[in-house]
Amino acid sequence: MNEKEIRHQQANWFLGGTLLVACTGIGIAISMARAERLFILAGFVVGLVLCWAVNKFIK
Repeated sequence: MNEKEIRHQQANWFLGGTLLVACTGIGIAISMARAERLFILAGFVVGLVLCWAVNKFIK
């Protein structure tokens, strides 16, 4: 693995992590507004799927 590939991998993990945190935060905000905890889990799951997709398909 050369330096360019390592930088791309780090950038993908950073983007995936940012999406995970953002989606979980949105889920928390919606769940606080509607008093249902299901939105936290839904936001976390959407964030995990986006994190996986970024790391799988963006090269």
